[in-house]
Amino acid sequence: NPYSSVTIQDDNFSLDRGRAKEICQYIIEEKIPLQFNCLSRADNLDIELLKLMRRANFKRVAVGLESSVPRNLRAIHKVTDGRRCGRDLSLEKKYVSTIKDLAEKMRKTGLNLEIIIITGLPGQSRKEAQQTVAFVDKLKPFQCFHDFLTIYPGTALFQMRQKFGLDVVPAKTVLPFKTKFPFDVHKIKLSRYALTNYNFRETLI
Repeated sequence: NPYSSVTIQDDNFSLDRGRAKEICQYIIEEKIPLQFNCLSRADNLDIELLKLMRRANFKRVAVGLESSVPRNLRAIHKVTDGRRCGRDLSLEKKYVSTIKDLAEKMRKTGLNLEIIIITGLPGQSRKEAQQTVAFVDKLKPFQCFHDFLTIYPGTALFQMRQKFGLDVVPAKTVLPFKTKFPFDVHKIKLSRYALTNYNFRETLI
């Protein structure tokens, strides 16, 4: 049945953990005969919620790692904008550690972990990009969505792109521009868990 599986595309599904638990409890009590997948932040998932999600027939949970390198995470304000932290990257390091812990918790609860990473982040080196892939491979996720940075007009990064050695050139796709990187992103070895039909490398051609 093509309608037996539902993917919740809201990145903030577990932002309010209490609400997420209520939703799972409702699915369980009503015996809704569907499988569920969702997106989430790694730091918004606790073991109690994961167990409820499993009971509610959730199968896969995708979380955005983006990079395993703390300074890359700071550059995109993944965890904090840095205004109060200065050069202290402890919160970013904690987030990376949370991803590790989550992988183990999900294995124990029987949920499949999907990891999202982005190559070509502001200030990212080729070595750091490959380091992130190696980190993902050690986690052994169900699969990895390997994206490449896209810079959109009107964003702060679009205005600051050249500061990071990035630029944009006219694209032959539906997007107005494609990103020009300071290193050849095509030479980055993809994770062995990369989803084969989700290769954003093709959009760079």
